[in-house]
Amino acid sequence: IPSFAYGEVTGSSTLVSDTQATSAYQTWKTNVWDAGARANSANIVMTPGATAKDLNFAWYSEAKGAPAVRVSTSADMSNAKVFDGEALDINRKNTSGKVYKAANHVSITGFFEENTTYYYQYNDDKANTEGWSKTETYTTKSTDSFQTILVGDPQIGASGSGTQGQADDLNIATDTYNWNKTMEQAMKTASNASFILSAGDQIDYSSADEADTAGVREAEYAGFLYPDALREMPLATTIGNHESMGTDYQYHYNNPNSNHDLGDTYSGVDYYFSYGDVLFISLNS
Repeated sequence: IPSFAYGEVTGSSTLVSDTQATSAYQTWKTNVWDAGARANSANIVMTPGATAKDLNFAWYSEAKGAPAVRVSTSADMSNAKVFDGEALDINRKNTSGKVYKAANHVSITGFFEENTTYYYQYNDDKANTEGWSKTETYTTKSTDSFQTILVGDPQIGASGSGTQGQADDLNIATDTYNWNKTMEQAMKTASNASFILSAGDQIDYSSADEADTAGVREAEYAGFLYPDALREMPLATTIGNHESMGTDYQYHYNNPNSNHDLGDTYSGVDYYFSYGDVLFISLNS
């Protein structure tokens, strides 16, 4: 069983200082993170659908429109099928000052077949024919025998406490850099995985919405959703205590079978999905 370690750093760990001292990190922080990635809380993420034939999508946008996802088995997107979704009203700020007004959710049912490569694009408002995103790729796997990647407490922003919960929290960038490296390696080693399971605490700042005046939570989501792996493979998350006080969790993900009030908190509810003969249940405890 391949395993990958990434979690909250405590005690005398030198992860933060060691990372920040490398030229690779400094270049990435200047040219990628500070140049735009830090402000991007809008990255799309796939979540499992109710079954392996289904798939859900969620992403933020700065304006509310008629969101849609189109899917094709051809890289040129010929004969793509368009699936409509819904835009939920939000008012979420990022530490960089960017404000998001819509959480876009699209659910596709009964469409995906095993061992097939699909190409997809998404649009904040399908009326804008020039608004389709770049093409992303998703390859389905077998449901008879399958592999998953399990992560626990990525907790972006938790690797230090010097400026924790503030707009200038450097730990968010450090954790994003290392989280991305972890996911890159996981995708290589577990290249046949069908989806990712995250056991909670995807972000660190555990404040309620009204207390997050600087938009720290969305900056941490920008970090957690940064890896390209999350555009290639569905992600099944769990509500951790660090998510439980804010409403952002239910907007960033589009979890299946969550249209009930079991385990209901500000952040969301219990949900479940099946893959092959296995039933996965996520409890908001």
